[in-house]
This record gives sequence, C-alpha cells and structure tokens, in this order.
Amino acid sequence: MIANPHVQIVWWINGTQEQYRITGKAHIVPAPGHELHTPISALSEGQKYDWEAKRLEVFKNTSPFLKGSYCRAVSGSRLESGRAESENWPLELEEPKPGDTKGKRLWGNGAFQPCAGRYRAAGGGLCRADTCAESTH
Repeated sequence: MIANPHVQIVWWINGTQEQYRITGKAHIVPAPGHELHTPISALSEGQKYDWEAKRLEVFKNTSPFLKGSYCRAVSGSRLESGRAESENWPLELEEPKPGDTKGKRLWGNGAFQPCAGRYRAAGGGLCRADTCAESTH
C-alpha cells in the first residue's frame, strides 16, 4: 500500500447477477510517531480530524477474538512447522494496559478514500456512477 495505495473493493451479488466496484486509495493510520505515520489530510476534506482518536475508538470497539485473528497466519497459507505452529497463535487480543505505550503503538487502522464507483449487471454494459480526476489504476 505504501508503493501503490490504489485499491478496489468489489461485491458480487449472485442472486441478481450484479457487481458493484469502488476504486480509491487506501491509507494506513498508525500511531503518531510511527515510521508509517503521514498526514492524511485529503480524507478530512479541509477540516481538522482527530485520526488518533478514531484509531483508538476502532480498536476499542473491535472484539478481542477479531483482534486475535490479526496475529494469525493468513487463511490458506502454508505452515512451515505444520499444524503445531497454530497452537501458539492467540485466540484473543486484549486492549493494552494503561501506560503500555509500546502495545498501543503496534496496532493501526486503515482508511479508504473512495474515488470511483461502478455498477454492472450481468449481460449489461458498464455504468460509471462517479469518477475522480486522477486515475486509480
């Protein structure tokens, strides 16, 4: 994402044979002071926005089980040490204790800045709902 932040989110609705595609830019939202931290003022539309407060809010509202899944191997990936390797993965990840600045620094969020939306029905033509000035491909 650092070298190429352009991304697409696609939904396929099988029952109606419809596809929805949104293109845009993905942004990493790490803790302030992290080497990947950069201002993402483009998402704030000229207004000041507290990304650190949002980062903390999202983490607090994410279940411990889902947070634990971030520490596991990607589904379907090969385990070099076999199944035994997975026994050491956390099932849950709790919020860092007060004063644990290292623990709070290690997690971040992502933000998606939509740029274009497209709709396509099976057998039909492409209908571009919205596009941005710059190319996202």
